[in-house]
Amino acid sequence: MTKNVHLEHIEDLMLMYGEDGVKESFDYIDGLVSTFSSNPKNSKQYSTKWDGAPAIFVGYDPADKQYFVAKKGIFNTKPILFKSHKEIDEGEKRADLNKVYHAVFTYMKPLFDSGKLTDVVQGDFLFHDGGGQNGRKKVKDVHNENCIIFGPQLIQYCIPDHDELYDAAANCKLCLVIHAKYPIKNVKTVADLSVNFGFDASHLSTKDTLILSPFTSELGKQMVITRGEKTKLVSWKAASKRLLPHCKDFLNTIAPTHKDPWGMAYFIKQFFNAKVREGQKVTSASKFYDEYCKYWETKYRKEIDKKVSPKAKAKWRKQMFDGMAYLAKNKKEFVAMVALYNTIQNIKNIFVPKLESGERFRAYYYDEKTGTYEIGNQEGYVAIRESDKAVKLVQRLGGFSERNFNAIKKWSKK
Repeated sequence: MTKNVHLEHIEDLMLMYGEDGVKESFDYIDGLVSTFSSNPKNSKQYSTKWDGAPAIFVGYDPADKQYFVAKKGIFNTKPILFKSHKEIDEGEKRADLNKVYHAVFTYMKPLFDSGKLTDVVQGDFLFHDGGGQNGRKKVKDVHNENCIIFGPQLIQYCIPDHDELYDAAANCKLCLVIHAKYPIKNVKTVADLSVNFGFDASHLSTKDTLILSPFTSELGKQMVITRGEKTKLVSWKAASKRLLPHCKDFLNTIAPTHKDPWGMAYFIKQFFNAKVREGQKVTSASKFYDEYCKYWETKYRKEIDKKVSPKAKAKWRKQMFDGMAYLAKNKKEFVAMVALYNTIQNIKNIFVPKLESGERFRAYYYDEKTGTYEIGNQEGYVAIRESDKAVKLVQRLGGFSERNFNAIKKWSKK
């Protein structure tokens, strides 16, 4: 059964599924090209990836029909479900999260009691009326707008006073965004639940509970692919077709190791992320290869140094040298893979700003020292191909991802 506990970046699919992953990435890309080729309209293929926390699951347990709230522990071998306020107090000792689960339990329950919601739903908590980091505040003149400001994590969101949701945001007891559901028909336990991406429950908002839509608000003709962008897309797609035959065998071989913390695909994904943390764009596939070979050896040598027995050291040393030999033998294939990875990122980066331009609410970064807000960008977007298939579209350098990977050292004044 498919669960929505972690979405992958579109460019990482190749590291997980090999050649099939590349083809799947281009299925999503073809959908983007189709959407933005004429006069884009609001589409349920693309939703905003809100920077909410914690992730929230709410619904009835198929096993006993009892109402519950849960976090991602819902999919543990022994599911963690809170079916009463007492169970919340017993199971969540962290004070801020304890308040969150109490609020969600209380203010979402009427929607299930009334039958307006029947399936298990998944979303992200945004704020409640309890104050503190998990509350909201009215702020005047945030870049010329008076706002209800909230932000459970890095991004601060603004609902301006000229928006029809302003009063609801100012007066509600709970605010969250719901983006997926898990149909309970013919399901016996929560372990059997399967996700349906792209679920919008915003029309079910009440006086106490404001549910925001996950979908990008306004896509219009100003987001249509330009002539220059079309030229780039045609060139990049042609390059991808040339590159894939040179690296597909390599990708198919390493893909099964993407969940192995000491596997080749796992390390490559980790090393790409390291470049994001450093704010470095991969401009040379050959240089990336050389750096990655050193990364592989360094990680393994550190682990070898931790081993005590000669047998254990020998085992890990063999793994290290086997990997180094495989990299040396497949340098051309590795370089082609990096070039293909970069090409998919380049294509994706054409569309992320188009999606962001259609946002209803502005995003900011807040400087606690100066009390000022810097105009920011969204965490990213989710492209939905089928009810149970979705990927992340994130501009990883110079945006949310880079900030999120690192401690923020400098803020711009308003």
